[in-house]
Amino acid sequence: MPGKKPVNAIAHPAPTVRRIRAGLAALVTVLLVVAGVVTATPANAAAGTVTPTVSSATTSGLTVQVSATGLPDVDAAYVALLLKDTDGASGYVANEMVSVVDGEITAVTLNAAAADLDRTSVYEVIVWETESSPDASTIYARGDVTITTEQWDVVFPPAPVVPSVVV
Repeated sequence: MPGKKPVNAIAHPAPTVRRIRAGLAALVTVLLVVAGVVTATPANAAAGTVTPTVSSATTSGLTVQVSATGLPDVDAAYVALLLKDTDGASGYVANEMVSVVDGEITAVTLNAAAADLDRTSVYEVIVWETESSPDASTIYARGDVTITTEQWDVVFPPAPVVPSVVV
């Protein structure tokens, strides 16, 4: 019979369908890899250097001058004075958003009110990524703040010694 196919003749479009599926799978894989590379948050690992210096101590508080180098190529960063190793969990004593030029912060002044300071605590300055909370993946640099006994005595004057009167 002309024009009729035998009953046992089966069309096999499967190889073409498999090729299309494999091509789509490869394309989706490439797109997912590229999206992961583009959106991955870089680990900053505190590679920069922060130099905090107490420039003034008064009964009102401390003034800390901060400079930083070795920062990533960003336009701005947050800088904060805070309790050491807290990454801001207990709040900041003082903080500012500053410009970063060529990986450096040349000078920023942080003013810490005496009411926000604790003589028995240790402080540090951190620099971290804007629009984020400070943590290991967003902190660019950190540095300890050295506050001398004399500076603490100015902020928190010792009680005057009252001579005892013998009657």
